[in-house]
Amino acid sequence: MRSLVLVVLVTAVALARPVRAGSMFKLPPVVGVKGVTATSTFADKHDDYNARKALAYEVHMDMEHPDPVLWTAWCEGKPSEGVGETLTITLAEPTQIDRVRIAAGVWRTDRLFAANNQITALTVLADGKPHAVSPAGKKWVEVAIGAKVTTLAFRIDKVKKGRMNDSCISGIDLERGGAVLAPLIGVDAAAVTALQPAVDAIQRALSAPDHAGLKPLLEFPFSNTNWIMDKGYGGAQPVVSASWKELVTACAQLAKHDEVEDADPINTGCPAPANYDPDDDRPPGVRTIGPGVVELTWPSHGEVLVTWDLNWTDRWRLVAIGDETL
Repeated sequence: MRSLVLVVLVTAVALARPVRAGSMFKLPPVVGVKGVTATSTFADKHDDYNARKALAYEVHMDMEHPDPVLWTAWCEGKPSEGVGETLTITLAEPTQIDRVRIAAGVWRTDRLFAANNQITALTVLADGKPHAVSPAGKKWVEVAIGAKVTTLAFRIDKVKKGRMNDSCISGIDLERGGAVLAPLIGVDAAAVTALQPAVDAIQRALSAPDHAGLKPLLEFPFSNTNWIMDKGYGGAQPVVSASWKELVTACAQLAKHDEVEDADPINTGCPAPANYDPDDDRPPGVRTIGPGVVELTWPSHGEVLVTWDLNWTDRWRLVAIGDETL
């Protein structure tokens, strides 16, 4: 059976549209985070104010907002102003943290920042050691840590009351050696060590003429979006393969189609390597989108960024290939 699978994939990849495989640059530095918890959280059916949203915050950019906009936030859930409420980050292992940066308040818009409570005093507890800081306006505040720590707690000490009685933190950065560490939330220390080798192995398997070694690196159902179709031919929807057998069939379909000279691209579940351009001055990105799930972005010197979603269990597995438009 294995030999049949390989023959099908050899044909499919050999005849598929050329995609620049390239060599992956190193991922940005990451930090393993066992969990992010809070003493209370504002209740919302969409889980929009979950504590991890402060650390794995979303950034939006568009023509109306050329500067990055922090789009998400953790908000405490007490009926009072939330003084004494605490957000705690528990790292997967003792980790050197040089400093933390905090965006206190709701930063999505100036109107929301002014309408909600504004935190004017915070205590950061690094393994219990207190560091006081006084946020003022929509400005990042910094706290020097300079130590290996396992827990970082952020306690609200004082607020300026707003019309909306919610106290929130929109962003937290953990820094080491001048670099912001991308958080991998909901994982153990092994996941941090395994991420870069897993990414390299997936790209090699996707680039190989027979997709050799790819099967154990995928998680099913597996979703594939053809970025060429999506941005060049009017918009493609993700194609989901429920099993390895379905993926092999998709690659066979692609191979047969590409035997036709000048045929228009078709949208199938057969995956291709990341179309990563090493000359792009934007680095690869790492963002947690759920516990144990990260999204990687591969800039390709254009408006389209190829994305990979990886899930951590006993290893990293590729769950989906997609794209984003800047």
